[in-house]
Amino acid sequence: MRELTAQIDRGSQWANAMHAYLLRAYQATRCGPLALADQGRWLAEYEELCRQGDEEELPALVFFKKDGSTGRSKRTKVGPPMRPQPAGVTRPASSRRFSVCL
Repeated sequence: MRELTAQIDRGSQWANAMHAYLLRAYQATRCGPLALADQGRWLAEYEELCRQGDEEELPALVFFKKDGSTGRSKRTKVGPPMRPQPAGVTRPASSRRFSVCL
């Protein structure tokens, strides 16, 4: 959400729409998962917002792999791999990985 807020501050229309979408998705799933009948609509809206973001943002960096195929830069910060924690030890909330599943 912080990165979307930064994009919104720069005037990004898709980031504003994605921010609103994620807040609606959060509200819709607070009491339980989405109904199967609604999941297709939510997924279609998400994919449309991603498409808008791809059109609005700079194109991805393309490079050639050793086998001759092309690849795209992820443009992410790469840190050290996370080590498994001993049983009973939890990671701080800031290091937890999560994803949005629709």
